Amino acid sequence: MTDAPATPLLADAAPTPSTEERNLAMLAHLSGLFAPFLVPVLLLAIKGKDSPYVRAQTVEALNFHLTLFLGYLLSFPLFFVVIGFFTALALAGAGVVLAIVATVKVNDGTPYRYPFAIRLID
Repeated sequence: MTDAPATPLLADAAPTPSTEERNLAMLAHLSGLFAPFLVPVLLLAIKGKDSPYVRAQTVEALNFHLTLFLGYLLSFPLFFVVIGFFTALALAGAGVVLAIVATVKVNDGTPYRYPFAIRLID
């Protein structure tokens, strides 16, 4: 009996993204701090077909920004009973922290998925 040759564990892994792809993915995640919908949509339209990595990270960032927006919409009526202030503050803090974590991860070339995001866009 002969053993089949061992295959490397990373044989099916995606290629490492280029520096440009990582920079565009970083921009998509950081855009939540200044233009949460405009930048990811533009990146998706411009580079979405050329780079699967940029497309995946842009869609992930856009889904997260949409989730935060829905959270803010739900927090608004709660302002009348004071708790809305705290939920909006928690959402803002989570948005900033997770955007920074995502930026660091994609800069290393590691795809990032937010721990909570409604996947509205594929």
